[in-house]
Amino acid sequence: MQSTAAHTLYARLNAGRDPDGALDNIVWARLVAALLVVYGHCYALVASPVGVPRELDWVQSFLPGTYAGNLGVQLFFFLSGLLIVHSWRRRPEPLRFIRARLRRLLPGLWVCVLLTAVLLGPALTRLEFAAYFSSPETGWYVLRNASMVWPQFELPGVLQAAPYPNVVNGSLWSLRVEVLCYWLVLCLGLARTVGQVKPSGSATEMSAVPRPRDLNTAAAGWSKALWTLLLISAAIALLRPSPHLESLRLISIFAFGASCAVCAAHLRPAHGAWLVLALVAMLFAHFSATRPAGAAWPNLAPYGEGARTLMCVGFAMWFCFRLPALEHFLPGRLARVGVALRQNDLSYGVYLYAFPVQQLLVEWLPSLRPSQLFALSAPLALLCGWLSYRFVERHWLEKSHVQSSS
Repeated sequence: MQSTAAHTLYARLNAGRDPDGALDNIVWARLVAALLVVYGHCYALVASPVGVPRELDWVQSFLPGTYAGNLGVQLFFFLSGLLIVHSWRRRPEPLRFIRARLRRLLPGLWVCVLLTAVLLGPALTRLEFAAYFSSPETGWYVLRNASMVWPQFELPGVLQAAPYPNVVNGSLWSLRVEVLCYWLVLCLGLARTVGQVKPSGSATEMSAVPRPRDLNTAAAGWSKALWTLLLISAAIALLRPSPHLESLRLISIFAFGASCAVCAAHLRPAHGAWLVLALVAMLFAHFSATRPAGAAWPNLAPYGEGARTLMCVGFAMWFCFRLPALEHFLPGRLARVGVALRQNDLSYGVYLYAFPVQQLLVEWLPSLRPSQLFALSAPLALLCGWLSYRFVERHWLEKSHVQSSS
């Protein structure tokens, strides 16, 4: 009989599987998040015929006020908070932490930015070849996006007449928020507000639960730092939607994931309550956005954003740790494809390349509908994600793993 500790979130994050040997679905969840972003962008990038209302994706139809791409980014940030903070608590080494984060983000991003500026830009620009490459905007596009701090979305003469004009890769905006979250974790760690989870004896005990002393040390700091950040971000997010508040919402969702990592020894991720939480939050978010008008009903709209966040958290925990490994549902050769997808995390490459691929398709095939754009762009984005992981990202990740284990 397995102990209760063996079923905790801490044990699952360490082992990557439950006590019965079933794998988690974290890699699949990241890929689903990336495809949600691809799907949501299809409806924003396609022009609607004159006099015809713009089509809505299925998320936007059921949950007015958000769309599929937004839910995908929120799912990314929740999983990032969960995994990054757990990684720090296991090995709170600043140089290793910084090196691992840079190797995860920078190589794939640099190659994507260079290919966009050198291949996609000249193919779509209205300028002469020499004028395009001599423009300061071209160089700044590469440098600013490579820094992940000051993103630039325009290339000279590119996509000026597109339905979503002048934006070559709109997905890059969230990377600086992700980097900011990493720096927050590092600063809190250096300030000793995040305790190290140390082994307490046997291998089984080490993989199952941290010692109470270490857990209390971590919780004491995080209860002040993380929850203060979470409450401030959530309170500001209750205001009317604004582009400037989206970063704070993502930070608060990252804090949700970080809080789960801190409390991992007390959470049972395979519990059915996570699905109940997700369904209740989804119904509340739907009702708050579509409630009948009238004085008899309270105004629940300001709380819809929080409900959607809880929905993402609940579904993520249920999907990652409650469901069996998704490749088990696939027949024959598709199951082998599923195993290959698990071993090759395509999500980052899909996220990086999908937007430029979609803009290119819309430019060449302007009559595409959103569903047709998704049918074309999703396989191409998956291919780009595989190429990015296979020939760029994997090399640096393996190098990081070797140095971490040495």
